[in-house]
Amino acid sequence: MTLKELKDRCADAKITYQYGMVEDGTEPPYLVGIVSDSNNFIADNCVYKKIDSVELYYTYKVKDTDIEDTIENTILEGVVWRKGDENFFNDDKVWQVVYYFNI
Repeated sequence: MTLKELKDRCADAKITYQYGMVEDGTEPPYLVGIVSDSNNFIADNCVYKKIDSVELYYTYKVKDTDIEDTIENTILEGVVWRKGDENFFNDDKVWQVVYYFNI
């Protein structure tokens, strides 16, 4: 999967997605993706395989297992991912969970 494919999969699933940050006034639920690291396969001073570590932040106000199922089974289909802890941000009154994977 590429970042473009991630964006397209989110659009197909009708889940708001932005890279980096959401625009002001965007109401949860939404997804925000960032490339947090690079773990390229390098040999002989050449990059043979580009591998980006992605963090996909799912922010929501009300727990919706249908949306989580869509993220895990449709958007991240074919990707090996790990789900982080769910955290509550009291100032914004939202929950957030992070999905970690490589593309």
